[in-house]
Amino acid sequence: MEIPAGFHRADESGLSCIVRDDVGDSLLPILVAAAHSWPPTGAEALQGGRGATVRLDRVVLRQYRRGGLVARFNRELYFGRTRRAEHELAITAVLQSRGVPVAAPLGSAVRLVGPAHRGWFASQYIDGAANLWLWVQGKRTNDERTLVLQATGQAIRTLRQAGGHHPDLNLQNILVHGSQVSLIDFDRATLLETTSGSIPPELNRLARSARKLDPRQQHIGDADLALIRAAYTGGA
Repeated sequence: MEIPAGFHRADESGLSCIVRDDVGDSLLPILVAAAHSWPPTGAEALQGGRGATVRLDRVVLRQYRRGGLVARFNRELYFGRTRRAEHELAITAVLQSRGVPVAAPLGSAVRLVGPAHRGWFASQYIDGAANLWLWVQGKRTNDERTLVLQATGQAIRTLRQAGGHHPDLNLQNILVHGSQVSLIDFDRATLLETTSGSIPPELNRLARSARKLDPRQQHIGDADLALIRAAYTGGA
């Protein structure tokens, strides 16, 4: 994909980097440090993402890591023409420009390793944010839960209206901050020319995530999922 507007390429120390114009000078050394040694010195580990997400001041860094059986013999290498970090950067920037609530993308870095590559992605840190799964486990008032679940459904609707498809949208890929939410982890996302008027796969994926994480419905139940769905359809 093309470099998004407001970003530029800045190769450094064997890395192919793309950085946002206004933060390039400060972000480039952070990406280089992350690629040289993970986690970079001074980084604070964040929950989720198989231990591959850290915070450095106002920057959230994610190192791409494989899951499942593949991870037993290959944790970090990706094959194919698509560079995962650059794809996520481009998709997230486009969706942000179309009004989708996302954690603002800052840059990406890719290191080629023969026919494969490793990748890192940088986004803006959001003060006080917690993923939706952690958030629903806290003590919340009914009004707080309603506002956040409605915001979740509305965010998914905005995503679909913007032409976005997020095949891995789960409770841990939605950040809650105040009564607002932001969507993250678009490395497998795509842009669609048209979207169906039927219930989107994102809502079904979110429901499967809830039942997998909380099979007894102690923290998020069918009524909560119905509220998200109602907000998506505009019934909230």
